[in-house]
Amino acid sequence: MRKTLIIIAWIVELFSITRWHGCWLFKSFFYFTPSELSARVIDAINLNKGAPILLTHLMHNKIIYFFWGSLQTLLEYWDIRFLKDFIGIIGALGIALAIWYLFTSSKKNVYLWFLFIFCLIISFVEMFLQPNIIYVWKLLVFGSAFQLLSLVGLWQFLKPKSNRRYFFVIVLLAISILSLIFFPLSYQSFCLKI
Repeated sequence: MRKTLIIIAWIVELFSITRWHGCWLFKSFFYFTPSELSARVIDAINLNKGAPILLTHLMHNKIIYFFWGSLQTLLEYWDIRFLKDFIGIIGALGIALAIWYLFTSSKKNVYLWFLFIFCLIISFVEMFLQPNIIYVWKLLVFGSAFQLLSLVGLWQFLKPKSNRRYFFVIVLLAISILSLIFFPLSYQSFCLKI
C-alpha cells in the first residue's frame, strides 16, 4: 500500500511540474541582485524621515540587508504557496515531513541530509548566480530534487503502518488532484510566461 501511494504521489507531483513548461523564467522575487540590494536600502532610508541619521544608517546598511534579503529570497523557494503550485499539495506536505523528520529523528539519514543540502545549494545558485541555463533544465533539476525530498518525507511518514496515515495521504492526494484540475493556471503567479 505504501509503495502504491508513493508512486501515485510521484505521478501527481510530475503532473504538477509539467504545467511549468509554459514559463521561461521564475519571477523577480526568486532572485537577489546587487541593484535590488541598493534599492531596498535606499527605500528603507527614505522611509525614516525625521529619525536620527546615525540610527537610520545603523539600522539600514548593506550588510544587514544582504543577509535579510538573502534569507527572504531563499525562503521564497521553500514557501508553501510556491511549493503547492510547483509540486502539488502532496509534494509540499512531503517536503515539510522530510524537514521535520530530518531535524527530529534520532537516527541520522545521510541520503536525506544530502537531498536537503542539494536543494539548498540549487536554490542559492539560482538565487545569486541566475545561471544562463535553459529553463527546462532548471525545471528538471529543481523538480527532481524537490520531488525526491518530498517522496522521502512521505515514505518516512508512511513507514509506521497506520490506517490513519494512509487515509490522510489519500485525502491529500485527492485534494492535490482536484487542485490540478480546478486551478490549472495557479502557477502563473510565480513565473513569466512565454
